[in-house]
Amino acid sequence: QEAYDGDCAECCDLTIAQIQAAAESATAFTVYADRSEGGWRYWPWNGDGGNHGDMSHAPWAISALLASKKAGLQAAMSDFQLKKLGNFINSHGTSPVDDNSSGTSVATKYCYHIYHDSVYAPRPTVCGLVTRALLQKLSGSADHGAIPASHAAVQKFFEDNQPDLQGDLYYNKPGAWLAYMAGNGDWGTALEGYLTGTQDLSGGSNDGSWYFEDQH
Repeated sequence: QEAYDGDCAECCDLTIAQIQAAAESATAFTVYADRSEGGWRYWPWNGDGGNHGDMSHAPWAISALLASKKAGLQAAMSDFQLKKLGNFINSHGTSPVDDNSSGTSVATKYCYHIYHDSVYAPRPTVCGLVTRALLQKLSGSADHGAIPASHAAVQKFFEDNQPDLQGDLYYNKPGAWLAYMAGNGDWGTALEGYLTGTQDLSGGSNDGSWYFEDQH
């Protein structure tokens, strides 16, 4: 309550009004940065890889918009933009599966970018499925690509894939995110054991953190 009465005393010197203005600006920018053919990339305009987005960016943008919606902020995506996003996700997927509960059929495998990185692999697949599950919370419309986390496509992913125990955070992080939404405890159990076993407890400058060998 103290933060609403004046300053956000325990966090920073910004008032709630200033924090809200910054959040609304960030939300508006996220909406603006949506590509003309749907999705997001590293830059908020067309030219660096065409008009399509990159599947790895979609879940983070949608989660930001979902947080904005929960906070009651303005500048939401329009129905037209959300339908473009749904088309983007659909065009980057293959091997559909039917889900009797929702009455929808969606792809079970995805690629990052149909022109520049069109390999259907677990990494972009989990990003595509997380995006769909987040869209269920944001709009709930199948026209926007939304599916419930209980969808057969999500179940298929967990049947076919396991956590990477070599430190691939680009895969494990969205995978754990999807597992949480789907109520799949096996991923959490496997990752918990792996992460507690690889945590740096040397007492040095990296104590309590992790380091993974990876191409990124």
